[in-house]
Amino acid sequence: MTATVDSVKKIARSSTNEAGTIQLRESALNVVDGEATVVVKLPANFKFESADVTFSGGFSNASFDDDDKDIDGLAVHITFTPVSYTH
Repeated sequence: MTATVDSVKKIARSSTNEAGTIQLRESALNVVDGEATVVVKLPANFKFESADVTFSGGFSNASFDDDDKDIDGLAVHITFTPVSYTH
């Protein structure tokens, strides 16, 4: 699985910059089986105010709702269930 942010800006304690959308992408077929939780963490002295999440590749049909996202100050926990594929 690959996690990326579409745009990373320089940030400082006093800035209001947004980092961009967190994108989760399947990098190999069925790399995640069943429910998964991804944790994205920020450095100390920073915190998430909100988090936009998208899924692509094999995860584009993942079962996910904004209620499945938990923002906990330095970290955002993203819980989702990918669609399984068979050959």
